Amino acid sequence: MNSLPSPEPRGSGAGGGRAVVTPFSGTAVSLRAVPDPVFAMGTMGYGVAVIPDPDVEMVRVTAPITGIITRVQPHLYVIQAVLPESTARRILSGWRRFAEASDHPSVVVSVGVDTARLGGVGYDLHVGEGQLVRRGEALCSFAPRELSRLGFDPITSVVGLQLTADEVELRVMEGEPVLAGDCLFLL
Repeated sequence: MNSLPSPEPRGSGAGGGRAVVTPFSGTAVSLRAVPDPVFAMGTMGYGVAVIPDPDVEMVRVTAPITGIITRVQPHLYVIQAVLPESTARRILSGWRRFAEASDHPSVVVSVGVDTARLGGVGYDLHVGEGQLVRRGEALCSFAPRELSRLGFDPITSVVGLQLTADEVELRVMEGEPVLAGDCLFLL
């Protein structure tokens, strides 16, 4: 089991909320730039999108927060935040009940647009449902150029599930280059 919690990421600032970090290096853009109305209109929640660097052949997508994986698909990850290690250990055996009943915030990482149609092709999964992940731990790997070649946009949405702009404090500006582990927003 991983040790918890991990150190605060670069750019997270002092006090306040829980840092949600960039899952890989690229360019931060508004969710409005995502060509999927579910994310662009904020239906899933508020957050930031990241465009992978076009020169990178393979991208390793990492967990933006420490938490329990409550949903996994090759292109989509829902991570419910946990804080103290004792809480994490206590909930591991009953993580489904925790996910359904808890008021801990969740973060959605959606890799690519409409990529569910690929049925997992092009993704190498590194985690499973019910697994405790530490911020920065690998969720999956994918080849953005291959997705583009197949006609899919590799833009990745990082969203505070069902949270509004009033509940999320952005820490990046649109068009700003970001490195893996930089703070995108605070919950």
